[in-house]
Amino acid sequence: MKNIIGCFRRFALPVAVLALTVLQGCISDDSSCPPPLDREEGVNMRFDIVTRNIRSRSEARARGLVVPGNTQVGTPAENYLDIPGLTFLLFDADRQLINYFYPSVTPGDKDGYTRYEVNAVITDPYFTEPAAQQLTFYVMVLANYSGHSPQGIGFSPGQTFEEIFDMKVTGTFAAPKGSPWWYPHIEEAGAGVSPRAPQFIPMSGLQRFTVTVAELAASTADQPLRFEDDINMLRTLAKIEVIDRINAVGEGAATRQPDKTERAYIDKVELMGHYDRVALLPSLPQWSQSVYPETQYVLNPSIPTSALYIEPYAIDSPQGGHEDAVICFGEDEAATKAREDGCTVYSAYVPEYAVPQGHVPAWLQVTVNDPQNAGAGDMLYPMRLTGYTDGLPAGEEIPLLRNNIYRYEVRSVSSELSVEWTVCPMDEANINIPDFN
Repeated sequence: MKNIIGCFRRFALPVAVLALTVLQGCISDDSSCPPPLDREEGVNMRFDIVTRNIRSRSEARARGLVVPGNTQVGTPAENYLDIPGLTFLLFDADRQLINYFYPSVTPGDKDGYTRYEVNAVITDPYFTEPAAQQLTFYVMVLANYSGHSPQGIGFSPGQTFEEIFDMKVTGTFAAPKGSPWWYPHIEEAGAGVSPRAPQFIPMSGLQRFTVTVAELAASTADQPLRFEDDINMLRTLAKIEVIDRINAVGEGAATRQPDKTERAYIDKVELMGHYDRVALLPSLPQWSQSVYPETQYVLNPSIPTSALYIEPYAIDSPQGGHEDAVICFGEDEAATKAREDGCTVYSAYVPEYAVPQGHVPAWLQVTVNDPQNAGAGDMLYPMRLTGYTDGLPAGEEIPLLRNNIYRYEVRSVSSELSVEWTVCPMDEANINIPDFN
């Protein structure tokens, strides 16, 4: 992948709101407001966007740590931000939109795309004519939206956080019949492969910054104002993985597994039931679980009012019908290579999901083939979307939350599947399993 640098032109937008912001500042000679910075070049800023943050440089709002040995960095395609399509929004201390801004962006990690360096020159009066000795502002970043038919998007100066989140910006994920579900990928397909356009996971991030007028005045192009807090990007989608560990012995790099010709193996995985649309931004309460709004791990799904739940047939019903409810998993080569044990991973990226009241909950169907018992044909096993204890389902169906990985390892096959599972709630107190972050 070539090194990409995105440079954006600045476009003229209405400045009435900006003028009002300034007029509300200082109106008397004996006020405590600082004088204008008297600089036409604006304020130079430097901060980072991260798609995997082991620890923020500011410990006060650090996200959870990944336990050593259980790290899942995320594949490049899961971390990739389409730089020309990034949207940067600048908000004042009252959480009202000041304006768009157009920085230059460079991948700081050119292989995994886990970090992006942002350099911006801000010329808005909120910064060049500050109303106090200390300034607070917010930066929101929206990424990878354009490929998902976004509806409800469009921002104007003066809008508040609440107004922007209440727009309920949504994106569409259409289910292709008979082929694997939507997958993120960066490159065009190679020779001999059906053409495909790059596909990226929609993401969003928000961070609060505080600076002094002295810091603003000292910034230059050579020595920009450097912010220690990163903007952490939250993926809009959840990921479900089903791993074929049937007859595997040992753990990690010491794992040994018979060839598929000598054991039962997973031949296909399908998700029965899903939503067809996703909220590109989570609801504001989900994103604001601390004193100051910033990118947070969500605790509940945000389901757009326009989303249609494609209901499956019941898990205990004879197979048939509801074909539109089926999502076919693909063999996830990148996730398979990332595993020390080398066991095959089947996965799908899906919109957030909540068990709809009065409807059949979503569930997984795993097709197993056993070459040693050729006369039996394919064996179909239902798998509930729930927790598992001692290899068996336990508890009620769970919701699927954005930026989380739901991982099911199939260990053995008999009359039922024996399953071990891990779910990443992305909470600092509970990060002890693999995750995107």
